[in-house]
Amino acid sequence: MNRKGLIALCLLAGGCAGEAVRTPDQARTIALPSSCAKLRPVLAPHETPSNQWLAERRGDKWYAWLPYGLGARLPGGMGPLSSAYGHFGAWISPRDGTVLYCERGGEEAADTTTITLPTLPKS
Repeated sequence: MNRKGLIALCLLAGGCAGEAVRTPDQARTIALPSSCAKLRPVLAPHETPSNQWLAERRGDKWYAWLPYGLGARLPGGMGPLSSAYGHFGAWISPRDGTVLYCERGGEEAADTTTITLPTLPKS
């Protein structure tokens, strides 16, 4: 092997060895106790909630998400959804395992209080 190839291989191995999160199981283990996993999903009327999160490497981050369950439907009745998509998820740094942010789509609002504004008098 030539010198440049050996140097490139060492740098690649060193970069991978320096990452704390290397597998989907590790990403799920980090996501489950996070605030992302405490969100409540908006379920379709006939949806059976999924009981297992999925995870995969997406670019320079790990993404762990709650997949749609059986009976899930897009708004407006567009048909069943693939389990490859989900209600919400957690983006995780592979370097140190910190949760960078939560994807919040498909969650119930924590507070459903509505505010009624007073009507203005007619001039």
